[in-house]
Amino acid sequence: MIFAKAVITVLTIVSFATNPVLGWKDYNLSAVVSNEFAPGYITGLYYTEWSYFLKHLPSSLPLASITNLYYAFLKIDEENLLLHFQDPALATNTSIAFETQNLGDCVRQKYFYSSISDDWVSTFMRNVSTLTQNAGNRQLTSSGLLGQLSQIKSLNPNIRVSLSVGGAETSHVFRRITDSAKLRDKFAQALATYVHHYGFDGLDLDWEYPEEHSRDNLSEFMRLVRLYLDSLRPRCERYLLTMPLPAEIEKLDHYDLDELSKHVTYYNVMGYDMGGIWAKRALFQSQLYEDTSSESSSSVDNTIRYLLKDRHVKSRQIVLGMPAYGRSFNAKNLYDEADACANLSGIKQEPDECIVAYNKLPPEGYVEVFDEKTGVAYATNRKSGIVVYDNSKTARLKADYVKNHNLAGGVWWDSSGDTYAVNGSRSLLFSFVDQIGGLDSLKKSQCKINPDLYHGDFESLSYPEDKLPDILNVSGGNVIRPSLSFLGNVFVTALLFVTFQL
Repeated sequence: MIFAKAVITVLTIVSFATNPVLGWKDYNLSAVVSNEFAPGYITGLYYTEWSYFLKHLPSSLPLASITNLYYAFLKIDEENLLLHFQDPALATNTSIAFETQNLGDCVRQKYFYSSISDDWVSTFMRNVSTLTQNAGNRQLTSSGLLGQLSQIKSLNPNIRVSLSVGGAETSHVFRRITDSAKLRDKFAQALATYVHHYGFDGLDLDWEYPEEHSRDNLSEFMRLVRLYLDSLRPRCERYLLTMPLPAEIEKLDHYDLDELSKHVTYYNVMGYDMGGIWAKRALFQSQLYEDTSSESSSSVDNTIRYLLKDRHVKSRQIVLGMPAYGRSFNAKNLYDEADACANLSGIKQEPDECIVAYNKLPPEGYVEVFDEKTGVAYATNRKSGIVVYDNSKTARLKADYVKNHNLAGGVWWDSSGDTYAVNGSRSLLFSFVDQIGGLDSLKKSQCKINPDLYHGDFESLSYPEDKLPDILNVSGGNVIRPSLSFLGNVFVTALLFVTFQL
């Protein structure tokens, strides 16, 4: 008895002393399942926090066709480097209706049933059927968008939800953080803690884009992020660590891909925005193959071949990023000069972006054309407007490309732009999944995060911001509240102590 107590005391002191912030420093990951190289393809969607204001909710997504979701974005305060959701109340506490109409419609559509044999699909269909029946009796709700993400994972436990941090125009913030060894370490800890605290399955670092100066600092930062993610106890699989990569080959020189590939699970290659109004010319933006009619040599194929052959990235670490939107130009023909967005009836566009959601394409009065040579579509009114984008034919062509090059799968920016809710046969996601081999071809989890459908009474936990440990103040001083793992050590030690006492 005395010996047992002494062992517990020593283990506790060693555990706290070796890592007082995160704990579990020497946790053996051999017991944790790695799902990275399991068979099957990834189908990912970026879900943006502001989609809520477009009346687009996580519960409206076609859950059976998705393996990965990326919640965008966790923001970084430029002054004090605090992490925060753009709208903390919306993310965690606001009561949000759980929509079932689109979910039920997707399951009932005929293409859903093609080539289905896996038992998980039958389970999913039963879950949706039960849910939609119950929804007729009462309004189902969620505690914030994160609560709804937790609920949809209970409907389809194969889905992995990652927290995406950064986004456009955050390069200077990431540079400031990674230039300092102290900030690198504290920020890596903070990100890992956020992922663990909110129950995400991984982290997506969206730095657009590092400069040559930051090459080594980025590698060290990602090494630390992986270290701290692995220090925490995953539920059953290793935490995902992903990062978008630009399509521009010149920018890829600023990444030490040999080193990064030791820590990164997947690279989401952004095969879009290769053209836009900033070029002052109507050019394709997401071409699979090089457009020899233009002066640009940019293409998805050139970038992927460069990554595979010149930078030796493993094919199963590459996920092909695709746009669920188009870009417009006030031009009569492709390659004509353009200095503004096309004037599209009933469609509002930001003048410096000229972005149009795919579900609004082709616009009224426009004719859609599929360019087989480049593998991309465009719409024209033959007078004063051009819109370039991917359509269902493009999605199928890119699915074949993913298969032929043994890539990990595909991902879209962003989930609000597709047509799965209104026109399944035209959907980018559904076309890609069908062409890649159907639902049976998708990656399946090696373990089930939550086999229960309703989380009790279908009410998700609330995650108040003030419960987060102070480590998240990366610009601050010492940690004054214990971390979650520290509290876990206290709980385990107390439990063992009581056990031996008895």
